[in-house]
Amino acid sequence: MQERARFRKGFPTPVVGLNITVILLLVVLNGVLAMTELAIVSARTGRLQQMAANGNKGAATAIELAADPGKFLSSVQIGITLIGIANGAFGGATLTEPMANLLSKIPGIESSSKSIAGLVVVVLITYLSLIIGELVPKRIALQRAESIAATMAGPMKAVSTAFKPIVWFLAVSNDAVLALLRIKESDEPNITEDEIRVMLMQATDAGVFERAEQEMVAGVFGLGDRTAGELMTPRHAISWLDIAESDASNIRTISKGNYALYPVIDDEPDNVVGVVSTRDILQQSLSGEPLSIRKAVKPALFVPEILPVLQVLRAMRDTKTNMAIVIDEYGGFEGIITNNDVISGMVDELGSDDIDRQEEIEGVSQLPDGTWQVRGQLGAHQFRELFGIKELDGEEAGRFETIAGYILDKLGHIPNLGEAVEADGYRIEVVAMDGYRIETVKVTPPVNNRTGEE
Repeated sequence: MQERARFRKGFPTPVVGLNITVILLLVVLNGVLAMTELAIVSARTGRLQQMAANGNKGAATAIELAADPGKFLSSVQIGITLIGIANGAFGGATLTEPMANLLSKIPGIESSSKSIAGLVVVVLITYLSLIIGELVPKRIALQRAESIAATMAGPMKAVSTAFKPIVWFLAVSNDAVLALLRIKESDEPNITEDEIRVMLMQATDAGVFERAEQEMVAGVFGLGDRTAGELMTPRHAISWLDIAESDASNIRTISKGNYALYPVIDDEPDNVVGVVSTRDILQQSLSGEPLSIRKAVKPALFVPEILPVLQVLRAMRDTKTNMAIVIDEYGGFEGIITNNDVISGMVDELGSDDIDRQEEIEGVSQLPDGTWQVRGQLGAHQFRELFGIKELDGEEAGRFETIAGYILDKLGHIPNLGEAVEADGYRIEVVAMDGYRIETVKVTPPVNNRTGEE
């Protein structure tokens, strides 16, 4: 009985229970802060915007906090740090002695029971902080990011406001240290195109997207680097109408072709006056009117050959047309670009990362000896992507747009059959000419890169 009385005297159970409760509450509060932090940072902005539009004020507050993550994250970090300090100090001060009294009853460790007790208390508090204060809350935050962000954004905004003076002081201190270290803030975007591609691949692997959807989006990314000159149908391959000629002659041109739109010139190819839709000609015929190309001409959309394809699409949308006239820097008629050309370019991009799919690209085919036959009007950018060539000298300076242009730039004259240039170890030989135009080239990869050889 006396031994039991001494035990109770050295271990006041009600007080220890209260102390343990306080520590658990601090750990749970730490978990709430960690969960809210990750939820607001990882919540999808689009989903939060939809919730805010439906009247959820918490979602609107979460968007506001996520827009200025520096202040918000600093406030959370201050709270977590203070809780950690308080937990360690309070736990060590209140639980070490009762734990030592318990351990002192174990034979052989009486003399070191206090040191062991301190270590046990630290390990237990650390374990609880990791499980209840970090790992479990963050797992929950990842699974229900938007709902948690919307629910906790209001209280978190209040915490940020309360810690505002401390956050300001820490921000000033942080900037001062970075200035001393001569470290400047990065101007790089928070997310890059490559990161988006990786996320698309991960989402496809997880079943969120179909493989075809992923490839289509990847093709759209590729369009951002293409120009009108790369995707256009060149002038020599176009059928056009001439208002200087008779309507009968122009109607014959339309009947021989299979196009919905025709560029219209006035005597000279470089003098493009507009566009004619075969639908308008058909309407004239059905209404019994005399067929007149001049009456059917509509204003054309003109775009420079260096204009990015995405801007061409925007211009087509704004003018509600499906075809644009591509001109060079001197205003000369270079070709036309249509919505179909853009779609074809996007489809071409789908195979740009895989050399085994080069045969699917229009005008590109592999020969039995491992070389490749390529049309001269293939875009320089696409040519590089197809063969994994890092750069073509002069492309960034805008000296050419196609692989034929690259050959002309390197040679400095109209080539003869058999003349060749090199690019990153690849030999590019002229094998077919159409007048002064390079029609086809043969690409010979470096020996260690050849495919298709026996």
